[in-house]
Amino acid sequence: MNQQQIDHENQIIEEFVEDHQAKYEKGAIEHGGFLGDVPADQLTDFAIEEVLDLASYLYTLKPKVKALMKFHAKIKLALQTCSQEDLHSPLYMKLLDAVEEL
Repeated sequence: MNQQQIDHENQIIEEFVEDHQAKYEKGAIEHGGFLGDVPADQLTDFAIEEVLDLASYLYTLKPKVKALMKFHAKIKLALQTCSQEDLHSPLYMKLLDAVEEL
């Protein structure tokens, strides 16, 4: 892997560990007991519920991402058609930075 890939992987791992630790601790406080003591059939039901929630979130998110990508393309096209004078304006630079972050 190159350095960019290694850095990206490390960022994902760091965020996952932080998020997982917070989620696990919150769940332990909310539900009490030890997760390892929950019977397998109940864990299966919990996992299925989580997957169903995840699907709902993803299908809700999908059109929002499509809309953002369309917006991104329109803004990028508009920026490409700016005049030479516009290219040096602070507003142009801010818009360009914002579009690149998408």
